[in-house]
Amino acid sequence: MKTMMTIAKWMLVGFLGLVTISVIGVVADSVASDKNPCGENQYVGQNDGKCHDWGFTKEELEAWENGNRDGKFEFTTHSFKCGINSVKREWGSSEKALGEFCRLDFSVKNIGNEAWWFDSSDQLLIDDRGRTFEYNSSISDDKIWMENVNPGLTISGFLYFDVPLGTNIKYFEFHDSMFSDGIKIPVNM
Repeated sequence: MKTMMTIAKWMLVGFLGLVTISVIGVVADSVASDKNPCGENQYVGQNDGKCHDWGFTKEELEAWENGNRDGKFEFTTHSFKCGINSVKREWGSSEKALGEFCRLDFSVKNIGNEAWWFDSSDQLLIDDRGRTFEYNSSISDDKIWMENVNPGLTISGFLYFDVPLGTNIKYFEFHDSMFSDGIKIPVNM
C-alpha cells in the first residue's frame, strides 16, 4: 500500500512538472510573439504589415527617449512649421525668404549645477540629404540669442531657418555649446 502511495505521489509530481513546463512554454511563446519581427531600426506598418525603416539610428532613438539632453541642457520642441514666405521683423519691416522659412519653437532647461550660456548659433536643422541649416538671426527671437541660464531654469523662444523650397527636414540638432556632440531630435517624433 505504501508503494502505491509513493508511486501516486511521484506521478502527481511528474504531472505537475509537465503542467509547469507547458505553462512556461506558452508564456515564453506569447512574449516572443510580442517582439518586433522586423529589424532593430524598423517597425511593422499598421496598414500593410510590412517592415519599414525608422530612418534613425538606435543611438538617436535612445537619446530621444532619454530626455533630449546634451551636456547641461535639456531641449523640448513645441512646434515646427515650414512654408513661410516672409516674416515681419520686430521693428516693422519684413524679410522675404530666399527659399522658405521654417520656424522652430522650443525651450531649454539647465539641468546642470551651474549657470551655462545658451547660444542660438549652435542650433541646427538637418534635412534628409544630410545638409545642415543655421538659423536666421535677423528674424529669430533675440531674447535667446545669447542667454546665461541658471541651474533649474528654463528659457523659451523661436528660431527661423531659411531653407530651399520643399526641403524635407529630418532632425533638429541641439547643442549645449559649440564643442558638444549635440543631440539629434527627429522632427516626426
